[in-house]
Amino acid sequence: MMKRMFVLLLMLCGLWVPSSVTAQRGYDLGAVVDDVRGDSLPDNMPPIKALLWGERGAVRAMNLGPTYRSEELALRRKMLSVHQKMAFATLGLFTAEVVMGNMMYRDPARYYDALQPWHRGMAYATFGSYVATASLSITAPPGRRYQHGFDSTKLHRYLSVIHFSGMMAQPILGRRLAAAEGDEYDRLNRLHRANGMITYAAYVAAMFAFVIDI
Repeated sequence: MMKRMFVLLLMLCGLWVPSSVTAQRGYDLGAVVDDVRGDSLPDNMPPIKALLWGERGAVRAMNLGPTYRSEELALRRKMLSVHQKMAFATLGLFTAEVVMGNMMYRDPARYYDALQPWHRGMAYATFGSYVATASLSITAPPGRRYQHGFDSTKLHRYLSVIHFSGMMAQPILGRRLAAAEGDEYDRLNRLHRANGMITYAAYVAAMFAFVIDI
């Protein structure tokens, strides 16, 4: 019972962390509004943004987006604001999943049977929350402009590639692990744990990228 309360506490901590911390850094919730014409598109937007929101992007080709650029920026602010809040909720779920996974890995005789159903359920919840959170960022309209050179926003983006790749790999590794036996189980168990820890570290670092000033 105490273990379950501890896991729940970790989840709530993740949900209660104020999202204003990340809003201090660019993330371009509509930021950088000076000397840029309201209806212009940045010429150095990320490839995924160009594919969706460029002048010949999918959203414009299918006439799915707002009519005016100013409306796009308002939509972007709303989507990224929700993205930030959901990111902290995902962190809470992810933290609980990692804690339980490490307890099972370090002392399987004591924790595996008790925590495995909880860990599996938390993994599904984390993955679903992560995909929803990432989708808001990926599909949001482009910002007014993007800085040239390396900055905190680019650091966040590069780290996102790492934790996105790791998160997509975890369910595959988990399924293979569930069906494995003997030496193959031990090998996949180590790989699953290592991938999870790298993914978690990259996720946390990406969130803190907006706290530091580069």
